[in-house]
Amino acid sequence: MKIIVSHDVDHLNVSEHLLRDAIIPKQIIRKHIELFGGKISLKEYALRWRELIEGKMQNIKELHAFNKANGIPATWFFGTANGTGLSYPHEHINPFVEFLMKEGAGVELHGIRHDDKTSMLAEKKRLEEKKKMPVNGIRMHYLKKNEHTLNLLAECGYRFDSSVYEFRSPYKVGKMWEFPVHMMDGYVIEKPRPWQSKNLRQCMEITKARIEKGVKENISFFVIDFHDRYFSPKFQTWMEWYMQTVEYLKTSGFEFTDYISAMEELEKQAPIIVEK
Repeated sequence: MKIIVSHDVDHLNVSEHLLRDAIIPKQIIRKHIELFGGKISLKEYALRWRELIEGKMQNIKELHAFNKANGIPATWFFGTANGTGLSYPHEHINPFVEFLMKEGAGVELHGIRHDDKTSMLAEKKRLEEKKKMPVNGIRMHYLKKNEHTLNLLAECGYRFDSSVYEFRSPYKVGKMWEFPVHMMDGYVIEKPRPWQSKNLRQCMEITKARIEKGVKENISFFVIDFHDRYFSPKFQTWMEWYMQTVEYLKTSGFEFTDYISAMEELEKQAPIIVEK
C-alpha cells in the first residue's frame, strides 16, 4: 500500500468571508464550544482570536516546507469558483499556484459545480490559464456529487478525481481514474460533531486502525486529505495529528507517492475495473 497525501485550500484570508458567508461567526462559536468542552487550550483559544485580527487563514508555505522536509509529494487542490465556505476570489490563488509549481508540487482543482458541465469546464479552464498547462485532477469541495458527477468529470477531460469517500482501491470511470479518499482530518477529529470531538490520543488510535484496515484489505493507494489551514498552533491537535501520522507512516515503512505516479503505475496493471 502506497500513500497519497493531498491538501484542500478552502480559505486564504478572513476578509474574503466578511459579508459573504457565515464562516467567521461559526468559527467564533466553534472555538468557545471547544474551549469549554476541554478540547483546546487557552493558548489555542487566544491564537484563534489573533487569527481573526491578523487575517491570515492559510498555511500553505509552512505545510509545504514540512512536506518537503519529509519527502512527501503532496497534491494541492485550489478553487476557481465560490461555494459553501469557499469565498476567495480566484485571482488570489495566483501567487500560491506559482510558488507550488516552482517547487514541483502538484496543483489541481477544488471543484465547486458538480452538476453543470459548462460551469465545470469554466472552473477547469481558469486554473489551466494560471498553471499554463493542463489540469489533470479534481476534488469536489465538500466531496459534493450526484449520480452524474463522476461521468461529467470524465467528460470534462480529467485524468483523475478524488471526491469519493469510501474504502476501496482506485478504479476507472470512463477514461478517468477515481482515487477514493480513505482518511480526512475532519472525519477523524470532528465526527460526529461539526467541531473537535476527540483528543490526539483518540485520533491516533482511529488513524492507526484505519491504516491497518487498508493493509488488510489490500488497498493499493491510500489517500489522506489534510486542510492546510490546520497546520498551525492555533489548531494544535490537527497539526500534531498530521505530523504524527506522517511519522507513523514513515517509521512503518510506507512509501509516499502522488496521483500522477499512481496512475502511471495503475495503467501498467490489469485487469482495470471500470464504473459506468
